Amino acid sequence: MSEVLQYAKREDAISAGHGQAWQVGELPSPPAKSLGSYFRLAGPGAIILSLSIGSGEWLLGPKTAVEHGTSLLWICTIAVILQTVFNIECIRYTLYCGEPIMVGFTRLAPGPRFWRVIWLVLLFLSVGPGWALASATAMAAMILRRLPQDGNPSDRLMVMACGFVAMLLVLLLLSIGKSVQRSIERFSWIGCAFIFSGLLFLVIRFVPWSTWASTATGFVEFGQMPTGVSPVLLAAFAAYSAAGGIFNTATSNWSRDKGYGMGQVVGYIPALIGGDKVTVGASGTVFRVNDASLPRWKTWLWYVRAYQWTLFGLGAMLGMYFCVLLAVGLIPAGTNLAGWSIAAYQGEAVGREIGPTGWLLVLGTGAWVLFTTQVNCSDACVRQSTELLWQTSPVVRSWCRGDIRRLYYGILAAFVLWTGALFTVGTPLSLVILSANVAGVVFVVAGIQVLLVNHRLLPRALRPSVLTRCLIAVMVIFYGIFAAASIWDKITASQARPTTAPVTAPATAPPTSGPASAPIATPAAGAAELCPGLPDLCPFNGQESVTGEVTPGRQHLTPKNAPTDMRQRSLTLDPSTNSRRFSSVPESSAWAVSVSKQHLVFEPMYRTFRS
Repeated sequence: MSEVLQYAKREDAISAGHGQAWQVGELPSPPAKSLGSYFRLAGPGAIILSLSIGSGEWLLGPKTAVEHGTSLLWICTIAVILQTVFNIECIRYTLYCGEPIMVGFTRLAPGPRFWRVIWLVLLFLSVGPGWALASATAMAAMILRRLPQDGNPSDRLMVMACGFVAMLLVLLLLSIGKSVQRSIERFSWIGCAFIFSGLLFLVIRFVPWSTWASTATGFVEFGQMPTGVSPVLLAAFAAYSAAGGIFNTATSNWSRDKGYGMGQVVGYIPALIGGDKVTVGASGTVFRVNDASLPRWKTWLWYVRAYQWTLFGLGAMLGMYFCVLLAVGLIPAGTNLAGWSIAAYQGEAVGREIGPTGWLLVLGTGAWVLFTTQVNCSDACVRQSTELLWQTSPVVRSWCRGDIRRLYYGILAAFVLWTGALFTVGTPLSLVILSANVAGVVFVVAGIQVLLVNHRLLPRALRPSVLTRCLIAVMVIFYGIFAAASIWDKITASQARPTTAPVTAPATAPPTSGPASAPIATPAAGAAELCPGLPDLCPFNGQESVTGEVTPGRQHLTPKNAPTDMRQRSLTLDPSTNSRRFSSVPESSAWAVSVSKQHLVFEPMYRTFRS
C-alpha cells in the first residue's frame, strides 16, 4: 500500500492525505509515571466509563440477561476488549497530531466534504432522545411514586417537563468552568463514585450469594446462544456493552482537550461561563520522530493504555456485572422487560424489603445513571460535530470569528431542541436499541478507517503492532456480523408482516372496568384446543395453530412456522401474576393475551373483552 504521508520541503509543515497540512512542533514531555499522575490524567476514562453504564450496563445488559439468561454475557467480554483496543487506537492518532480521530477520517479519500456529511449524519442518528426520555421518565416516576402511564396526558406532561428540566441542567453543566472537558470530567468522577457505591450496596444487600457466581460464569461462556433471541437486541447489546460507536471515538476529543501529547499544542474548547477564548487551529500539529521524542511518545501511550484498560475496561466489566447481578437477583428469569419496567421490578422488590425508600433508592440510582449518560452523550455528539465543521470548513471558522465556542454552543442549542422535539417518539428502551444498532454500524465504518488512518498517516515508528491491527479487524467483523443479522432480521420481518387490516375488537366488547364471560376451555388442553379461534383472533399471520401446553409455570407459546420476528416475541406466561399474563407476538400487534385458570383473555390496546 502506497504511503499517503509525504514530508514537504518546508520545515514547518507536513502534508497528509486530504485536508490542510499539519504544522510541526515539539512533543510536550509527559509527567513521570506515578499513581498521582495516573489519576490526574485519567479523566477521559472517567467520562467514557460514566457514559457507558447508562446504555449497555443499566438498560440492555439486564434486559438481555433476564429475558435470555446470563450465558450471553460473553458478548460483553469480547466487546469490552475490542472497544478498549479501539479507544487506544483512536487516541494514538490524537497523540501524534492533536486532531480528534474523526477529523483524521476526513483526510481519507474522497475527502472532507464527503466524510463530513457521512459522520454528521451518523452522529445525530447515534444520539437520539432515548437517554433523555429514560432519565426524564425516572425523574417523573420519583415524583409520582409510580411509573408514568403513556396513555395518561398528565403523566406525559410530567415526563416532558422533567425532560426539559434535565436538558436545561445539561446546558448548565456544559457551560460552566474553564473548559467543557474539565467540567464533565469532574461531574463524571462524582457520578462514577455514586453509581458504583450505590450498585455495590444494592447487590450486597439484596442479591443472594449463589447468584453472584452463576452470573460471573456468563462472562466466559463463549459461544453460548439461546434460541429465540432477537438479532436486533443482540446487536444493540454488543454495541452498547462498554460505550458504543461515536462515544468511543469521542475519547480522542476528550484526550485532546485534557492535553495528551500534541493536544497541549492545538488548543481546546473553553466553556461559555468561566472560560477564556482559546485559539484552535484549522489543522493539527505533529512532531518529528527522533531519539528525543520517541521516549516521550511511549510514556504518553503508556498512560493511555493504563487508564483505558484499568478504568474503562475493568470498570465497564464491573458495571455490567453489578447491573446484571441486581436484575437477575430481583427479577424472575424470563420476564419481558420493556421501557422502564426494569426499574419498576427492581424498585418493587427492594421496596418489599425496606419500604417506599427502596423504590426511591433504585429509581434514584437509575435516574442518576441515565442523567450522567445524557450529559456525556450530549457533549460527545456536539463536540465531535463541532470539530468536524471547525477543521474542515473555512466558512464555518469565518462565521465564528475565530471563537470555537460560538459553534459548540450553537450546535448544543440545536441538539437540545432536536432532542426535546423527539420526546414523543417511541419508548426509552426502543429508542436506545435503535441508537445502539446505529453504533454497531459506526464500529464497522470507524474500525476500517482507524486501520487506514493509523497506517497511512502515522510515521512507521508510531504505527500500531500487527496484533493490534488484527484485533481492530476482528472488531470490524464482530460488529459487522451483528449489524448484518439485525438488518436481515428487519428485512425478513417486514416481508413476513401481514398485509390484511388489523384485527379490531367486536362492537359489543364490554368496557375495561369489568368484563365477564364463561370459561371456554380447561388449562390442560393444548393452546390450539384451548381456543380454536386463536389464529383468527390473534394476528399470528395466518398460522394454523400455536405450540405449547397451558400448564402452571413459565412457558412460551409460539406460532408454528412463524417468521423470526414473531418467534422473538413469543407469548411468555408470567407466574408472578394470577392471570399469567403474556404479551402479543408480532411487533405491529395491538393485542395482549393472558391465560387465567379457565379462559383466555384478549386485550386490545384500549379495551378488554373475553373470548
